[in-house]
Amino acid sequence: MSSYLFLQLPPLSFTETLEVNMRMNLSIHRTEQAPRPALVLIPLAFLIVGLTLAGAALGAGEAPLWGELKAGPHAVGFMTFEEYDYSRTFQPKRDYFGEIIPGEKARPIQACVWYPAVEDAGATPVLFSDYAFSPPEDHSFYQFLSAVQNREVAWLHRILMNNQTAVLEALGTDMNAARDAKPSDGAFPLLIYACDFDRGIGENAVLCEYLASHGYVVATTHALSAVSVRSQPSAAGLEAMVGDTEYLIGALHGRDLIEPGKLGVIGYAGGGLAALLLQMRNYSVDAVVALEAGYTEEPRAEMVMTNPYYDIGRMTAPLLSVYAEGAVREAGEGEAREAAAAATGEVFKYARRVMAGIPGARGFELTTYGLISPMVMPPVESEPPVEGEPPVEDEPPAGAGAYETMCGHAINFLDNYVKGSEEAGARLAGSDLTVIEAEERPPTQDEYLAIIQGGNIEMAIEIYEKFTAIDPDLVLFPEANMNFAGYGMLQRGRTAEAVSLFKMNAEAYPQSANCWDSLAEAYMASGDSEQALRCVEKVLETLPNDPNLTDDLRQALETNAERYKEELTGEVDGESEAEGEGSE
Repeated sequence: MSSYLFLQLPPLSFTETLEVNMRMNLSIHRTEQAPRPALVLIPLAFLIVGLTLAGAALGAGEAPLWGELKAGPHAVGFMTFEEYDYSRTFQPKRDYFGEIIPGEKARPIQACVWYPAVEDAGATPVLFSDYAFSPPEDHSFYQFLSAVQNREVAWLHRILMNNQTAVLEALGTDMNAARDAKPSDGAFPLLIYACDFDRGIGENAVLCEYLASHGYVVATTHALSAVSVRSQPSAAGLEAMVGDTEYLIGALHGRDLIEPGKLGVIGYAGGGLAALLLQMRNYSVDAVVALEAGYTEEPRAEMVMTNPYYDIGRMTAPLLSVYAEGAVREAGEGEAREAAAAATGEVFKYARRVMAGIPGARGFELTTYGLISPMVMPPVESEPPVEGEPPVEDEPPAGAGAYETMCGHAINFLDNYVKGSEEAGARLAGSDLTVIEAEERPPTQDEYLAIIQGGNIEMAIEIYEKFTAIDPDLVLFPEANMNFAGYGMLQRGRTAEAVSLFKMNAEAYPQSANCWDSLAEAYMASGDSEQALRCVEKVLETLPNDPNLTDDLRQALETNAERYKEELTGEVDGESEAEGEGSE
């Protein structure tokens, strides 16, 4: 029993079967591999694994899918490596009947990496089939990757309307990378690409190749759910995807090809959501590119906002949002872009946002699949011209050039914010994009406490007053941490500063009897009996309704309050000391 899902697709015709066999016999494998285990339950169409036809040598931007896209100064290499993430399981240990399931249980990760390579006139490019199935070094990955391959080919059948010939042509398309090519000298920034739910590494292979040609190392892996090859939109599936991107960062850390301290994240659709969450939990991310992320749609927005790591205060890296305007252009010229920009306002208000709407395009056209379909599918015949009327000139389809436009925006944005290129920043500023500057951000709780611990109390007070005036509900610090910091000042004899910290704590948590108790103690230490007495009254007022107190702590605070009151007023149980002495 296995959690891997195998799909049965329409069988090939006899002619198509012969074609597959001929192409496999002509194939040249770029790397020597040990004999592979037999693949079971996989139709012959799926056995196009690692095909490399003896064809054109690798060139800069000459691959058919690249169209008018211009490559950068580097050739592109492509490599994979497999690792198991033993901190997470992917298959159960036992089946329903309690029998041990054979095989590895840990989560399988195939890292797929494009990188700047040395130009080699004799290198043979990979085919798109290499992205549908990248032969693993670890043979235990064959069953898993065969299931991924089934999923990819099923998707190709779907988008190509079950046209077997078109699917074969797509799988046999030359790409612009060479398997295991010699890397270029030097180190390059790392970009992590996150696929959409249920998609594989071919989803945006052209973009990944393009970025590698411009001097980036781009890494991705197949989108999986927590326990299955099939990955549907869900909070659990999104968290699994984020975990995989984190694993990639760790697996590539410290490699010679990677330039330390420069990291960007890219994601398409569901992968765009994963990219946003990754930035919120990783301080090292310099920039985020979200392609057709759909984070303004309620179901997907909820998946992000209910994640335990969701925090708009940590969404601070510059964001490029590229989206297709084809479906919403009826709103009027420019209105779609403005609506998209406004919709991101609250979530990303502390990040500089560059909004790149592409008129006339569909979201599908921002993927490599959108390039494949028009290349391999037969053109739709146009209607014959009406007799007596001039022929109608063919116009480019809506969204033509959308992919090149997206790549241009992405490279300018990443060069600016990841590589620090001022020239790229100028190109970005000169483009017709909507730019929304980040609002001034309040510090996180950790940042705020660091300011206090650094002894800059005046700055802390100024920040507190400034941002609570803007947002009265803002919580800059936990009650217990501020209380601890206040007593630290009190013990060092910095009474005035202790009063300021305890006062902020009481203002932030007015229903806390403990906060008022600490402030009363600080006022007493400073000699301000009037304010101390007022705080004692607040202790007694809040004690009955403070839900955070144990019975013992409630009793201790009440005892303290009565003792403070006696010291401040000389009264014992409502009587003055003089009255008590007279009664004796």
